[in-house]
Amino acid sequence: MTNFLMVFHFTGDYPTDEAGGAAMSQAWGGWYGSLGESMVNPGGQARQASTVSASSTVDSSGQVSGFAIVSAPDHAAAVALAQTNPIVANDDGTVEVIEIAAMG
Repeated sequence: MTNFLMVFHFTGDYPTDEAGGAAMSQAWGGWYGSLGESMVNPGGQARQASTVSASSTVDSSGQVSGFAIVSAPDHAAAVALAQTNPIVANDDGTVEVIEIAAMG
């Protein structure tokens, strides 16, 4: 099994009422639960972000909304897991799937 980083790019509207928030939480909880042992690290929501280079630091908040790490037999299987994510299912953005290579 290989680990994959899922980077969430949410472009939808966040719920403004309690019922909408509860529905979103339920959708995410259901997705995490459906992954079972494939879930390696549930990650979290992204907050303030900066992109740093040798010559500058710029605000990059909003480009990434969160991440998770999953385990799958191959890239195609990891993509299939991402396709069931609430962001994709609700057409509220994208999920980037990146294979994590072992270092060293």
